[in-house]
Amino acid sequence: MAKSPKDIKSKWKGEAKAVKAVQLAFEFDSSIQKHIKLEAIHNDVTPSDYIRSILGLEVPNKPVRQRISISFSEVDFEFLGKKYSLDPNDRNAIKSRAYKDIVEYASNELKKGNK
Repeated sequence: MAKSPKDIKSKWKGEAKAVKAVQLAFEFDSSIQKHIKLEAIHNDVTPSDYIRSILGLEVPNKPVRQRISISFSEVDFEFLGKKYSLDPNDRNAIKSRAYKDIVEYASNELKKGNK
């Protein structure tokens, strides 16, 4: 069933609000960055949301799914493909194996008490 012009117009109004947001980047001294990131982690929020709370801005109350992003170059995929005996073009398999290595590493560190 096709959406009515009214539904489409309503959807675009919401999109227009999002487009009006302006992203700002701050360069802080490393000790300030580390403090903000650690406080955000301890409060289960993103660093951006933590900064919003410092500034007295509204903070979205939706649950946050914390992610860590990393960029891999073609050379990185070649290296990891060899390391895991996988096709370097099978990026999902490489991501899965890398995920397992990272979880194993972090779990071992937590067992040692290095939080």
